[in-house]
Amino acid sequence: MTQTTPETRGPRRRGTATVELAVCLPVLTLLVFGSMQACDMIYLKHGLTTAAYEGSLEIARPDANNITVSARIKQVLGLRGVTNGTYFFTAAENIQDLSPGDPVTISITAPVDENLMVSGFFGTPSVLTVNFECTR
Repeated sequence: MTQTTPETRGPRRRGTATVELAVCLPVLTLLVFGSMQACDMIYLKHGLTTAAYEGSLEIARPDANNITVSARIKQVLGLRGVTNGTYFFTAAENIQDLSPGDPVTISITAPVDENLMVSGFFGTPSVLTVNFECTR
């Protein structure tokens, strides 16, 4: 039984590890940072959805008005770390004018590049929008 040592392997195996690293390292880098970018997008969308949901809970309160709903949406967006998010309601001019059961759509939009930790590995949209339908 003979044991192979680095000296007995021969010159044909010397550059194999270097070639494997040169091929695999860019693929692994793309996979890791692409996964981070995808997770950032999921987190951003979840933050917008959470803010819209919390806004809908505020709309359902009997004493709700535009100021309280806006304050709640701004608060949740701030807690989730979303910057430059915009929102609007598609309902009457004042939420207090709505009757119980009237439909309301909350639309929240945020710029993607400003809210991602890692970007540039895959194409992303310039803005992300969430539309949330609820009732008064």
